[in-house]
Amino acid sequence: MKGKIKIIILVIVLLIAVAAAILLGTGTKTIKTAEVTIEEGSDTMEIAHTLKKSGVIRSEAAFLVRLKTSSYAGKLRYGTYEIKKGTSMNRLFQMLATEGAKKNTINLTVPEGYSAEQIGDELQKQGVCKKDEFLKAVDTKENYDFKWLAKIKEDKNREHVLQGYLYPDTYNIYKTATPKEIVTVMLENFEKHYSQLDAWDRLDQIVTEASVIERETGVDSERATIAGVIENRMAKKMRLQVDATVLYPLTNGMYDKKSVTYKDLKVDSPYNTYLNKGLPVGPICNPSIESMEAAANPQKHKYLYYHTKSKDSKEHNFYKTYEEHIKSQKKE
Repeated sequence: MKGKIKIIILVIVLLIAVAAAILLGTGTKTIKTAEVTIEEGSDTMEIAHTLKKSGVIRSEAAFLVRLKTSSYAGKLRYGTYEIKKGTSMNRLFQMLATEGAKKNTINLTVPEGYSAEQIGDELQKQGVCKKDEFLKAVDTKENYDFKWLAKIKEDKNREHVLQGYLYPDTYNIYKTATPKEIVTVMLENFEKHYSQLDAWDRLDQIVTEASVIERETGVDSERATIAGVIENRMAKKMRLQVDATVLYPLTNGMYDKKSVTYKDLKVDSPYNTYLNKGLPVGPICNPSIESMEAAANPQKHKYLYYHTKSKDSKEHNFYKTYEEHIKSQKKE
């Protein structure tokens, strides 16, 4: 038994010695400037081989040993990288773990509450496709293979049938991507998030209500409270009277007007909740999972009104009666 232990110790010592020799004998920086493409699906050994083949590193073994002892082990990503000669190994690991991106791509950031119109505008600015081409891809359910799309109500008065289902996130997409391909990725992301709720039977109602909540508040703690106000008002057959549902048709979905006038409140649109009872005819933006959770699980209370605490505040005060609501505004 003692002999076996000695052999194991000897093997460990030799391995440590080999690793030390590799590390100390091959330098700690890259040895060549090069553009290196790591293919999608590459494992760590394949990445090391690609770097060695590109002349960036001298030893695959040294690269792997150093990576194993770093905080980036198991985190390397595929992508195209501009690697400079003299880059430290730790910086190289950091690049490969955090800066991966496909070649000839752009990062499309879709903030929570962005509309399809705003997304199309951003795609056009970044030279991916024309805005109207993107909106055309959002105007139909027929080209996409998602069973839950059948639950979205058909209504000729809806501006864009897939409005509300283009999940807000940052997407790395090819500059040559078609509008259909972009929409498909967003729908896949929506499906992944919405599946957490297990509320497919109320899909369209939840997403529409969530879109209103999203445009009304950016304060997480208020989402369920506002959802409760919406439910309370609908239960009493009251009009929701939400400014965002006026701004959507008034600005053609661009939300480039911050406030509404009394004249604006009369805009003739099935989205206008000052003129029409209940929720708007469809979503007015693309909401986050937090707003969808709030719409699916509204807070139970007796509030019927709310307004911002001050002109520059994002937070709201909530009221049970119209008298309280008006009285509080007069104090401001």
